[in-house]
Amino acid sequence: MKKIILLICIAISSCKTSDVPVVPQVTKEAAGLSLSYVEGWQMIYVNATKMQGNNCLVTLYADNKVLINQYTKKTTPPFFTTEINTSALPAGTYTLTLTTELETVTTTFVKE
Repeated sequence: MKKIILLICIAISSCKTSDVPVVPQVTKEAAGLSLSYVEGWQMIYVNATKMQGNNCLVTLYADNKVLINQYTKKTTPPFFTTEINTSALPAGTYTLTLTTELETVTTTFVKE
């Protein structure tokens, strides 16, 4: 039986240049972020109830910082929802980042 362990963290960006706008990091609570795993479907459902911004860049990285998937999805402020199929992901730690034009929230989950 495979399980997913969900962990929440805040990522701190060290990228600060005059050309790149700095999007503030927010906590999971500030974004209303929650993840739910449905084992039978091997799907993670991502929900945020307090996201600011109209477009969300969804980025998934493996624990070795390799980009797994990245796509943009419209939000319906303050709500954002998406799903991630984990059936092809090997066991490991993954980082999920949601970035809008106004904020960034990061969470980590472990697939066993």
